[in-house]
Order: sequence, then structure tokens, then C-alpha cells
Amino acid sequence: MTLAAAFVAAPPAHAQIPLGTVTPGDPSTCYSGTGSEWYAGMTCRGLIINCSNVDANVAGIAVTIGYVTQSASPKGTIVFFTGGAGTQGTLGTSGNEFANAYVSSYMIVYVEWESAWETSSSTASERNILSAACRPATLLAWINGSSITHPSGAMCAQGKSAGSAAIAYSMSWYGADSYLTNVELLAGPVLSEINEGCTSGAPTVTMCSGLSTDPSCYSTYKTSGGWSTSAAYTSNDASGINAWAGVSDCGTSSGSELTRLQEMSIVGGAYGTVTPKYIFSTTTKRHGWVCAGPNTNYYMGSTDCPGFSSGCPNNSSPQGWYWYEQAGNSDSNLVVTGTNACKGDGAAPNLYYSEAEGIEGGFDPTFPTMSETAEIESDMTSKCL
Repeated sequence: MTLAAAFVAAPPAHAQIPLGTVTPGDPSTCYSGTGSEWYAGMTCRGLIINCSNVDANVAGIAVTIGYVTQSASPKGTIVFFTGGAGTQGTLGTSGNEFANAYVSSYMIVYVEWESAWETSSSTASERNILSAACRPATLLAWINGSSITHPSGAMCAQGKSAGSAAIAYSMSWYGADSYLTNVELLAGPVLSEINEGCTSGAPTVTMCSGLSTDPSCYSTYKTSGGWSTSAAYTSNDASGINAWAGVSDCGTSSGSELTRLQEMSIVGGAYGTVTPKYIFSTTTKRHGWVCAGPNTNYYMGSTDCPGFSSGCPNNSSPQGWYWYEQAGNSDSNLVVTGTNACKGDGAAPNLYYSEAEGIEGGFDPTFPTMSETAEIESDMTSKCL
């Protein structure tokens, strides 16, 4: 890969964690053969991102972006962040469906990390996801500042699960709120209070209960008392936390380990004298889409989900709520939607099962005949202006 001169992302206007540097490679046509995760016609570009607050042994992380638009004058740019380690370019099975809805009017950008963006150190005990979030934050700032990836219009982002956490970290801690016009956050942000998800006897979180201090809940839940779900990470998700945060067993964490997990969380994190933001300007809109139901996702008539049995969502909704509730009712540009019938992801995306966070396959009970994917697409295109 041929590397051009390093780009230093401009600092935000308010005090936030410093951004890193970007060294871009040359553009090339994205692979379009069997198994390609890139959207048709995308141009790919490799980048190296270096952050000074990350262990020098893993500081330079490679990432590939793919970008394309079908418009001569795009209304804006929409950047996609996927879940997990972020090493897949599309948002699961429905990634290209979203792109199909946006590409005629927007520049769309896929992001594929070479390795987990969340891992900040080669030494487990020194890992800190808040520091590692410098990487997606720096990438977002670079995409925003490039006339190639952001030629005109608004700057927006859409993320799922850990991808929504990448956006939330960028907004609360790294100044991305200063240029983002709209974000659609699916099933998360899942790293809002990591300590609460890893402690033994994790709390049960009530969401969209109709309290006057709640964020605006755009669904029937706002008048029905909301729903409650455990904040505990399910086994698949806990394994990711173990790797990224450098703990041995998320689910039994205690004492100083819980303190360390809190300090790397989006909410209540600690980084020198930097104070996170949870309420953003009137030009920054947020829509959180979380799996809903009283300990269930309302599938198969289930009324409870003891032991995370069939028909249950994971903890992405309470983790997301931890971030949304920080704004209370003070941010008129924040909306939360409770989604029923979330589906599973991964190898069996059409199943409703105990790791469910598939917002795209569910529906808003306020509009049960409309797919949640269509609602998200409509929300993005009406706000990313």
C-alpha cells in the first residue's frame, strides 16, 4: 500500500480527548467478487490510524473504507459502523438494504477494521476501550474533512451494537457532535456502562416508563409504563468485553475491576480533566432503536425470559438507555424507539433467540405494518440534511 502524507484531524471547539492522525493510502476499486462485503461500485482506500493514548505496540491500526454515491451533488455523507470488532464492512444481512435506500442521494461509506478497534493494548490489564475509541472518532473526523468522502451536505452516521458505541464515544468524548447532523443508533450503544453489564447480579433497567424526566420515547411504550430488561451481558457479548477490556470473566467482575470498567465506559468514564457531553446542540439529532418488551421481545407470546431463553433480546437496550437517559428530557433532538420482535444476528439472522438485537427485522408497535428498516431509512433521509 502506498501511503500519502499523514493527516492530523482538527481538534474540536470544546475540550475533548485528543484525536489521532490518519495516514491514507491510494484509492482502488473494491473487491466485488463472491463474498464481497462492499457495495457495488465502491472505491476502497486503506488508512492507518495512530492514537497517542493507545499502546505503542498496537497504536497503528489499519482500516479500509469503501465509498460511493450515485448523486452528482450528494445531500450528505452517511458512515456505517458495524457491530462486534467492526471487521465486517456491512451492517449484517441488511447492510446493503440501507445503502440501497441512501446511495442515490448520499455518499455512503463502509468501514472495515483490520482488527478489533476496541483493543487498545497488547497487555490485557492496560486495555481501555475509551482510549481505543480514539480510532473511530479520528476516522469520522477524517471522513468529514475529506472532500472525497464528504463532498457536500450533511455529515451523518449509522451504527449497530458496538458500532453505535463507536459513534457515541465519538460524540460524548471526542467532539464528533460538532459536525454530525444525524445519527441512527441500532441496538445500543452497548458500552455505555460496561461495569453494570459485568457485575454479578446486574441490575434490571426500566426504559421508556413515561416519566417526565425520560427522553422522548417514540412508541406506545411511553404511555404503557415501559419495559424492563437485565443490564447483564449475555455470554457471546461478555466474551467480547473480556477481550477488549482485558478482564477474565465479565459477569463476575467486582471491586477494582468494576471501577476500571466504569472508567472506560461511555457514561461515567474517566480521562484526565475531560468531561463527557450527553446533551448536544440543536443541530445534532439522535435516534436510538432498542429491542423492547418486558424481559422479552414479544415473540411467541412469551411473557418472561428466565435465563435468557428463547425469544429474548440481549442487553443492548439497557446499555443504550444508560446513555440516552443522561440527556433526560433536555435534548429535544433525541428520540428512542422500542422495537418488538428483534431477530438474531450472525449465522442464523432469521431466528428469534437469546442474543437477539436485530432491530432491522422487528417492528415499532406504533406502526406494526411497517418494517423497522423502512422506519430507520425514512428517519435518516428526513434528518440528514
